[in-house]
Amino acid sequence: MICLNRRKSTILNFILAAILLVLFYIFEKEEIPRNWPRPKMKHRKSHLFENSCKMVWLEPEEPTMKKYVDHRRQVTCARFTLPVIERDPEDDIFRFTDRADKGVECSVEELLGGLRPNASAYTIGRTGKIPKMSSSFRINADCFIITCLLNDTVIYRRQFMGLKEEFDSLILEGTRSLPSPSAFSVNSMSVSILVFDSTSRSQFMRHMPSTIQTMKDMGFVLFQGYNKVGDNSAVNLLPILAEPVKEGLQYDLLDEEGDVLLPRILPYSAQIDPDTIPFIWKSMEGCPTMYSDDIMHLARGLFHYPPNHFLRGYTHKPADHYYRPFYAHLYKELKNKWKLCYDGRLLALDFYSSWHRFIKYNADKCYFGFTFVTSITHDNGNYLELTDDFISDKLQKLELDIRMPNPFVQLAMRNKVNYTQRLDRRKPAQVGDS
Repeated sequence: MICLNRRKSTILNFILAAILLVLFYIFEKEEIPRNWPRPKMKHRKSHLFENSCKMVWLEPEEPTMKKYVDHRRQVTCARFTLPVIERDPEDDIFRFTDRADKGVECSVEELLGGLRPNASAYTIGRTGKIPKMSSSFRINADCFIITCLLNDTVIYRRQFMGLKEEFDSLILEGTRSLPSPSAFSVNSMSVSILVFDSTSRSQFMRHMPSTIQTMKDMGFVLFQGYNKVGDNSAVNLLPILAEPVKEGLQYDLLDEEGDVLLPRILPYSAQIDPDTIPFIWKSMEGCPTMYSDDIMHLARGLFHYPPNHFLRGYTHKPADHYYRPFYAHLYKELKNKWKLCYDGRLLALDFYSSWHRFIKYNADKCYFGFTFVTSITHDNGNYLELTDDFISDKLQKLELDIRMPNPFVQLAMRNKVNYTQRLDRRKPAQVGDS
């Protein structure tokens, strides 16, 4: 009796397995309708139209992704220090607030360093005591910390990005004057690049509606054929920021299947010295330059790791205004654990502000500015929408207040997979305005 039941069970399991196999075969063979023409060419591993997953080219609000998408436009950030000093977001000046009692003493320290052999560290440069003044003041440094004490107890401490001026003093009174924009000239075009890491084109369209509309009004152009070269940031940004590195010239440009050969752009195990990378701005003699890389971790950096690709850091500043000392101090304080909010503010807005500030105060010159923001979108792409109004507002101010006569402003979305990008991961984007 037991043997008979086992035989019936075995037969039943076999029949169920056979049915599942037949159903799988039917649905697997069913053709998914396509709404775009597919090119008649030899299959290439990473061609723009290659799609082995049989997924259609997604719209920004793809219905199948709704359960992963969260449209958050505001966040409340708690403070843990006493706001005895405030910074005006429009003109970058500082003022003492009403909470600054007579016994409060504040000082400023300039942050330097962030260079090889210890690119993860910062050093202290100039220092100064901030006098209690009723008028406004500004700090003449790219990276600095302001600390305030009351009865030898720290009640305020925060690191800042600034834009160093051509003065010796660390503390300057009053507001910095805005330059008069220079006349348009094809021979002195400026370049400003702002990169949103871990962001696909669909994701940018989905979470940045105000910025998209502002860009349309300003005449930005979407580079329709833009695609990523490979995985990770360095290999995708090197072709944009620099001429070919000498270590890659020994390789062919294309492989046997006609696809881009990655070692030609970023050779494996070459340990490239970042000082030798032929960045475009090195040929822009006499033009101010800026390099701001949100490292997210002290051991990282856009052209600092992995160690088989690069030596760990620059031995001298790659640009006139270099912000790694700021990030080194910040992420040491955060113990390499990124936060969305920090001491009453959306942390990423500090990073975006450096991009806007550099353009604002160099409107009368040719310049090259590069800002790479990683942390806010690296682990959760939904957070991007929290910055939409800020970016849109800054673009409008650049156009209306400064009139941007010469710059080519480029916003680039650099792809990396997080859970909201499993389907639209093959669509990074570039947009430009000139």
